[in-house]
Amino acid sequence: MVNARLTWVNALSGSYGNFSYKGTLTELAVELSRMVSNVRLFDLAIQPTGVFGVFGAAYALCKLRKMPADRIVSAIGIAGSMSASRMSSWEDGTSAKSMHQGWVASHAARAVKVASQGVSGPAGIFDGRFNLFRSIVQAADAKFDLDAIDRELGSHWEVLGIASKAYPSGYPIHPYLDAVFHLRDQFSLKSEDIAEIRCHISEARIGTLCEPRPVSTWHARVSVQHCAAEALVTGRADKTSYRSENLADPAIRSLADRIKCVADAEIGATPVGQEPTSP
Repeated sequence: MVNARLTWVNALSGSYGNFSYKGTLTELAVELSRMVSNVRLFDLAIQPTGVFGVFGAAYALCKLRKMPADRIVSAIGIAGSMSASRMSSWEDGTSAKSMHQGWVASHAARAVKVASQGVSGPAGIFDGRFNLFRSIVQAADAKFDLDAIDRELGSHWEVLGIASKAYPSGYPIHPYLDAVFHLRDQFSLKSEDIAEIRCHISEARIGTLCEPRPVSTWHARVSVQHCAAEALVTGRADKTSYRSENLADPAIRSLADRIKCVADAEIGATPVGQEPTSP
């Protein structure tokens, strides 16, 4: 079973071949998200962070506690029962979304704790009859590539494609911010000079990234209109951005209302299974 195979990798990752312990755990979390081969979890109202992050955290804790293989299998199975992360906050901007990462760590700690005390967990959490992927992706035509988890593990590293964010916003918004800063610097643009800005965006992103009036600071980070407007008005997108006072700034709000998101079928969404863990 996949869970047992990952346990073997986890036990060896600190000293076997060219495996790096830290790198291997990160790679496992990335590969788990790639095992669903033709479905975008965002389209199912699921944020990948909360679904897959709990397993990476649980494996790390198991390693630190030097748990035996059977307890690791149970810990991962229990973590699977606590794996969840819904996109509901994208609809109204409420703050539950910003707790997803914290819940991942909390659930992992609880799963490992109870497993260490002898509570059993399902070994088939990834490939059993009622596995994680089948429970969250129930489409009849869904394809699951269960061998993706360790097909090239140790020789090909997906984590090498992970980069630090240039801005503290959702990563799909970064190109728009690059364009805003370029135009602002080149033409000395001011918000009052702009009649309208049109941002072409993939159809799949319209429902999650195009709220012109975000109601919370995290919500502002995933709003194309607000991010672009604040960047143009203030000239920055950094740790001081997206504060409550910026959400209420009349100049930023006025410009955001003049920024239109246009669905563009020629702009593809993120390839299946390659969504980031946190937009």
